[in-house]
Amino acid sequence: AKSDGYVYNPVTDDLVQIPDLPTLAAGVLWDTWHPDRNIFIVFDSENMYTYIHIRDSIKGQRVVRVGLTKLPTDQVPLVLHSGEVTLETSGGKLNSVSLSTHATAPVAAAL
Repeated sequence: AKSDGYVYNPVTDDLVQIPDLPTLAAGVLWDTWHPDRNIFIVFDSENMYTYIHIRDSIKGQRVVRVGLTKLPTDQVPLVLHSGEVTLETSGGKLNSVSLSTHATAPVAAAL
């Protein structure tokens, strides 16, 4: 079975399809950090899929899947900020995971 999902732009009334949407998507979180406001994740019970919404390109407005991060067992994503996901554990505690797309660059790590 295939799932369809779209990003809706209320200003232009455009719908942009989300490619490779997981069949059993459980939720979507947009990044709350202003520079990453075009980044969002779709998650299912096993993975978090990172997407970027590109408003202006030579191909027009589009959404591209850019990465995959394993979801820790029995944890639910609550907030996405600057590539870091805050999750709730099955015991009600909070945990944080960095998305694979936001891992520290080797050059930055050396500084």
